[in-house]
Order: sequence, then structure tokens, then C-alpha cells
Amino acid sequence: MDNIFNDLKVDGVLITSPHNMRYLSGFTGGEGAVLITPTEKFIFVDGRYTIQAKQQTIGFNVVEFKNGLTSELEKFDFISLGIEDDFVTFSFYKKLKEVYKKCEFIGISAYLDIKRSVKTDDEVAFIKKAEEIGDKAFSYVLKLIKEDVTEKYLAEEIEHFMKVNGADGIAFDTIVAFGERCALPHAYPTDRKLKRNEFVLFDYGCTVNGYCGDMTRTVYFGKATLEEREIYDLVLKAQTESVRIIKSGVKCSDVHNFAKEILKLKGVDSYFNHSLGHGVGLKIHEMPNLSPKSTLTLKENMVVSVEPGVYFENKYGIRIEDLVSVTKEGCCNLTKSNKSFIEIN
Repeated sequence: MDNIFNDLKVDGVLITSPHNMRYLSGFTGGEGAVLITPTEKFIFVDGRYTIQAKQQTIGFNVVEFKNGLTSELEKFDFISLGIEDDFVTFSFYKKLKEVYKKCEFIGISAYLDIKRSVKTDDEVAFIKKAEEIGDKAFSYVLKLIKEDVTEKYLAEEIEHFMKVNGADGIAFDTIVAFGERCALPHAYPTDRKLKRNEFVLFDYGCTVNGYCGDMTRTVYFGKATLEEREIYDLVLKAQTESVRIIKSGVKCSDVHNFAKEILKLKGVDSYFNHSLGHGVGLKIHEMPNLSPKSTLTLKENMVVSVEPGVYFENKYGIRIEDLVSVTKEGCCNLTKSNKSFIEIN
């Protein structure tokens, strides 16, 4: 952020999203605003967060407001102001227009997204720790798989395990799905009971110091058919081979297309209906996206998920996901859990 004023040519930057406030200041309260000018840095909070803001931020002037945020912003005069165009509500934008009638507002969300996409070594370490906890949770939950167990029960057990083993909390709503419900990429846990001879899909992650982990594993309860094993092995091939081609300088779209070509080998590429992966950081979905539409190129210290999946309506779905950190020569896989076909009897 040191070069933001050279890069954007603005007089000030106003940040109101929880993730960017935390990224820029260290403040985790989630409510308030960060204002940065070429000479000063401010954080505006109400009385609930004053002490917390003083404890968590370094180099920021902590200002407690009593009559609303705009009452403090009125004390500043800007010709141009950078705002988060993908976060600011229309109602707040109208208030800003009333405060700064002659100001030009510049959208900076994309700029911040790109900045955050390349992690520091410390950020990668936090994500790695979150993934280590996720790996332990996978070993734990495998022991709980049995007939008539519910999706909700396994999801709750995963979340509890992660929290008592070092996690701040969950990174997103845990997905546990059985059988035909595995064909829902964003399935939510229900009271559905597990039956023999069906897939079990887990997609979950926790946070460490605010940074997210994310992993998916699909296992089988009972005895799989030859077709089910072959499709699993194909998804695994798409996943592992895609990981192998990731390195700094590779186009994000090329990685997605590479995985899809592998799925074409058995004609199931049309059942792969989402991007291959996404960036992970303070938010569970960040830049870059491993998408066919992406124009971005991978850079060193980006952290991305690699998660091909195929989904057959009313039958089953299979997805396998690791998190990797990009290096100059390749990538470092942060997810260590077994990916080979697992049958639980």
C-alpha cells in the first residue's frame, strides 16, 4: 500500500469493508472506517471499538465518533477519493456525495483485490496452519462415518474439532453431503442419514489469525462400482496434474482448461460446472480465479485452491480440493490429507 497514491492518483482512500480494514490496519472489529491520506492514517470507530482499535493498530489515529461516520469525514476536504466500489452501498455513497460535493470518487476494489492476491510469507504461514488443522479434522471425521449418521452431525463434529484444535472459527459454512446430494456443489448439511454404498463429500475450512483454509475430500461408504472408481480416479488425475503445472507466470485460464481437457478423456467435462479454483486469504474467495475467463497470471506467493469436480444429478458428485502457494518453479501444496480412493466399510 505504500505506492497507492502513486498508483491511483487520489487524495485519499476510504476503506469500510471488514477484510480490507483488517488488511490495512490490523483492526478486526469489522465496523468503522479506515481513511488514509498521503500524510496521515485514521481509523474511525464508535465507542464499542475504541479500546480495541488502539490495541490492534499501529501508526493510526484512532477517532471515536458519536454522531455518525460522516460527521468525522466532513472535517476533510478531497478533490478525489478512492472508495471500495464493490462494497459501498448506494445509501452510503449518497451520503459521501453530500459531504464531498465536488469530489471525484474512484473505485479501487479491483486494485485492492490484486494487491491482496499476493501474500506475504506470514500470510502464507497462517493459511498453512489453517490447512493443517483441516487435515487433522479430516483424519478425525473419517472415524465417525457409519450407517445412519447425519450430514449435520458430521459437519458439527468437524467444526467443533477445528475450534478446539487452534482455529479462530470456520472460514465458511461447512459442506457435508451424502449420495445424490454430493451433486450439489454448495450443498448444506441436512438430517439426511448415510446409507451404504454412496459417496460422502466434505468441504470445509477454518481461520487462523483471520486467514482461511479450504479443502475438499470425497470418500466412499461401502463398496464402490467400477464406474464410480473410474470417475473418481479421473477427477483425481485432473486435480493432481493441474497442481503440477501451477507456477509463477502461468495463466490462470490455462490451468482451468488443462483440467477440463483431462475430464474430456471420459466425456465428463460437461459435468464440471465451476471454475477450477480461487484465491484464498482473509476472504474465502479472493483473486485470482482459476477460471476460463480470467485474464490474470499466477504470481509467486499467491494462494489458490485446485478443486475439479463432476456432478451427476440424482446420482452423485465428486470433488477433490487442495490449497497451494505459488512459487517461481512450481507450487507448494498446503493440504496433506490422503487423496487416494478411500472406501469405508
